[in-house]
Amino acid sequence: AVELDGNSAEAYRGLGRALSELGRNEEAVQAYGRAVELDGNSAEAYRGLGRALSELGRNEEAVQAYGRAVELDGNSAEAYRGLGRALALTGRLAEALESHRRADEIRGRHDGGHLDPPGI
Repeated sequence: AVELDGNSAEAYRGLGRALSELGRNEEAVQAYGRAVELDGNSAEAYRGLGRALSELGRNEEAVQAYGRAVELDGNSAEAYRGLGRALALTGRLAEALESHRRADEIRGRHDGGHLDPPGI
């Protein structure tokens, strides 16, 4: 798809997703990076970039990518969860807990408005 339209953010997001699924995270970072260059308002591209960066242990960069994703889509539990993980891995535990709390809050709204205790 990228060869058909090298200026398509959607194509680069798809390429990034496929590369991530194959464990080719360095290449996924490049693809997602190109996607955000083409469409700086794509929360999906920033989430994917954050995920690939985290897989590579580049957690400070992942915090930045996930942070931009939550700025663009404040209702993304996935982005808040990823941000929380990256923050925890950088030692920013209070911020990580807040990010995980926000993810749980969002999930609760989407799951009928309540949070079940773990294991239920």
